[in-house]
Amino acid sequence: MSWHLTVATIDAYLVGRVSDACAASTETHLMRCADCRALLADREHQDVAARRRHNDGLDRILDRIDQPRRGVFERLLVTVGVSASLARLTAGAPRLRHAWFAAGLSVLVVAVLLAQFSSGPVGAVLFVVTAPVAPVIGIALTYGRRADPAGEVGVVVPFPAFRLLLLRSVIVLASWLPPAALLAAALPDHGAVPLLWFVPALALTSLTVALSGYVGTVPAAAAVATGWLVVAAATVRGNRGSPAAVWLDHSQLFRPAGQVLLALLAVTATFVAVARRAAYDARETA
Repeated sequence: MSWHLTVATIDAYLVGRVSDACAASTETHLMRCADCRALLADREHQDVAARRRHNDGLDRILDRIDQPRRGVFERLLVTVGVSASLARLTAGAPRLRHAWFAAGLSVLVVAVLLAQFSSGPVGAVLFVVTAPVAPVIGIALTYGRRADPAGEVGVVVPFPAFRLLLLRSVIVLASWLPPAALLAAALPDHGAVPLLWFVPALALTSLTVALSGYVGTVPAAAAVATGWLVVAAATVRGNRGSPAAVWLDHSQLFRPAGQVLLALLAVTATFVAVARRAAYDARETA
């Protein structure tokens, strides 16, 4: 050991990271050396201050976790009369919600740009076909123990699983409709074409909620989204010189009769989901 204790030796001594022999030598030296005792007292003071800063930072982190800031949807729910606890549970998984929201908007923005800067109908057709799928993906990413970071908490709280799924589905759909409507308005003049995505969006959302009681949210969303895209791709067709209305008119999905059937599907799926609401609790706790 040197004539005076080093800072490293004192720090190691304070936290008990020296051998018994070194500790004994350090204590013997401290009994005789006032300078090293002063250095020891200074290092102890700094260690206490560091611990205090650490504890203060930990308190701030825990306070942020226990009382996180309310998001836009959570504040809106509280404003319209929903209790704070229900609003927090309903508007959960913000990170995942932002992910699907940004992904869906990206697809629609590309479709709008294609419609604006190309002479063909591809952009408008792509918009109408893909817009109804985004809420379905949103439901899959904002509900369920696998997709939701608070999924296990949602399972054990005394709150009906069907009600939580329904509330989150409404939020997903409500958050999606305004930006999709604005982007639809930005499409070139195609008559009623920009409106043809609305009824399918309601139908696919309702069907996803209904099927979730049988197979779970993620499989239901995957089946509904895949089925819709496959059928739409197989039935929507036309040549590049044809307007978007002609492309979509080849598919029964976008004809008036098809829109009526999709609306009836939305109503029927909603009734089925409500009638089987007890099955959602059984599936989530299984």
